Amino acid sequence: MESSTIFKDGGEYEFVPKYPKYVYGNAFKNTENYERWVIFACLMQASSFVKNYLSRRQEGKCLYCGRALYENDYYNIVHHRSYLNLCVLHSSKKSLIRESKPTYKKPNRTIPVPNCEYCKWHNGEDFEECMQNLVILHDDCHTKLHFNEQKFTNNKPVKYVKKEKEIISHNPEMKRKVTKKMLTKTRICKRCGEQMVLRTGKFGQFFGCSAFPECEYTEMI
Repeated sequence: MESSTIFKDGGEYEFVPKYPKYVYGNAFKNTENYERWVIFACLMQASSFVKNYLSRRQEGKCLYCGRALYENDYYNIVHHRSYLNLCVLHSSKKSLIRESKPTYKKPNRTIPVPNCEYCKWHNGEDFEECMQNLVILHDDCHTKLHFNEQKFTNNKPVKYVKKEKEIISHNPEMKRKVTKKMLTKTRICKRCGEQMVLRTGKFGQFFGCSAFPECEYTEMI
């Protein structure tokens, strides 16, 4: 399994993929396996069967913090430990099944997901190999994990990290002070790779490198 960092001391699972999703996306793009990769890397996360399977496998606990998963499954997120895999059952998005995912404005909304339950009973070994690439986490733990991922992969801040208002509105179980603490880690120094911290100077607030005075890199808000 290609993975680079273990965040939970003594934990059984490694959480951070060796390379970000877009690296694999670019590698598979314009190939005959691109749709198979998209189904595994993107659409499989929304499958209720996959969420239930991972929850049972983890005995109802989030592997990042060790606490019980949320009762409302909407706030639990399927996370990829690796993106280097292809959907075995489906070769195109046209072959996917539709799963009910209602919203307040669209009560009849459905989304395309792979038929992982069928795959489990007819392609058992392939299904288990696929599930080894996935874990289920609290959505706030999932967000923290991607903040940490930036530090170890030395990439620019990931675009899919939720903003403060989105985290609070979508997950009322999350405390505001935890969210604010996380937001201070959204920037990485482009010069040395350390975390940027919010500081106040004579011209107002700005982001400065935490390695100051060794690194004097700054960014305006």
